[in-house]
Amino acid sequence: STVVTVSISNRADKLKDGTYEDLIVFTNVTSGTGNTSRAATLIVGTGGGGGGGSGSGTVEVTPAEGLSASGKPGSVSGSIDYLVTNGTGGEVTLAVTNGMDWVTATITTGNGVLVPGETETVTVSIISGATSLLGAGTYNDTVVFTDITIDPENPVEIATRPVTLSLRGKR
Repeated sequence: STVVTVSISNRADKLKDGTYEDLIVFTNVTSGTGNTSRAATLIVGTGGGGGGGSGSGTVEVTPAEGLSASGKPGSVSGSIDYLVTNGTGGEVTLAVTNGMDWVTATITTGNGVLVPGETETVTVSIISGATSLLGAGTYNDTVVFTDITIDPENPVEIATRPVTLSLRGKR
């Protein structure tokens, strides 16, 4: 018999709280007989996690509320600063995205790489000029804060914040 040791990478500390399952396959490359597999389960965190790395804590985004603004098209603007604090035991690479052209989300302090205990500011703004292209009504967007440390193509969501724009009348 042969002893096989399966290890978990230290990058697993960036996973959100939850249960992860996979199958470990053992293949006999010499004769092709006796192949087998074993289920593996990884449980991360103790519940109540806020996303991001689970290390010794979470990545927090404050304040909890979103950004709302209202007025006439072309004259509405507004912004809010969010503080992103790395309370994990490892480094976190932050990315911030949104979907609408009338909103910007920008890391305004630092470079997006937070060491444990570090805080950076993200400013979310409604662009007044861009609202001039919209008609009366209510428009929504979502700003998504993610940790791209492990895999930028499959980011780990840290938090989301809503953006609401209410336009009335004509410009």
